[in-house]
Amino acid sequence: MSDGGLHFTSFGNLDRGLLGQIEPDIIVSPLVGPGFDALEIARRLQECGFTGCYRAIADKLPHADLVRREVRAAAPDVEFDLVDAADLSERG
Repeated sequence: MSDGGLHFTSFGNLDRGLLGQIEPDIIVSPLVGPGFDALEIARRLQECGFTGCYRAIADKLPHADLVRREVRAAAPDVEFDLVDAADLSERG
């Protein structure tokens, strides 16, 4: 059951059991992290039956639409989008 707070985990611990326990409203990660990328996370979420929002944070990408299409094709049930890191810093 979700407590409404933040939960941090590693890619290796991201599984159906954890998702069922914390019931996240949204999942956020860097586009690329140590040992994973957004495509792998999206696939894992798809395999776990997650159908919520997943956002990957990245610096401005020259071909962001290509990244979106690739991730959405790999995990069509996951609501994926990119967040520009600069937009987050502007909200400060």
